[in-house]
Amino acid sequence: MKISTALCALLLSAPALAFAHTPAKATPQRLAAAQKETLVLPIGTLLPVRVLRTLTTAAAPNPVFRATLASDIHAAGLVAIPHGTPVYGRLAESHQGNRVQLSLRLTRIDYHGRHIVISTDTFASSHLRQASIASGTLVDFALQSPVTIFTTRPAGSVSPLPPVHSHPQ
Repeated sequence: MKISTALCALLLSAPALAFAHTPAKATPQRLAAAQKETLVLPIGTLLPVRVLRTLTTAAAPNPVFRATLASDIHAAGLVAIPHGTPVYGRLAESHQGNRVQLSLRLTRIDYHGRHIVISTDTFASSHLRQASIASGTLVDFALQSPVTIFTTRPAGSVSPLPPVHSHPQ
């Protein structure tokens, strides 16, 4: 009888214990809403990319190539574009005497389902008879015009403080 009384008491108190450990509902006071951010990548921002397939002058005449960002791109203390983001570019072949030059330039970043048009400097590889850039090659490009990125700051994060400038008196 003592066991059944103790078991009944435990079963009756179990729902109360379960509700005691349930977290309180989120309220506007407890969680800050995610903030939309507009970030600008200035001229000269480096975009390190990794080429995904070997590019050669003897390849098919498709002038478009695909790569991925090799590292995060930061702006205003945030990751503006994460590593692994797909980027696209154009390649061009030119001949100078007995040398062949393969030139690459980035033209687009695909981020959050949007095509962001970009303009970068040109990377060139020059060789006798055939130029190539191997799959997996890391190439740095610099932006030639600013790029605006729209992103969302995670809930509860704090905006970075503006720099403090002191003026000598």
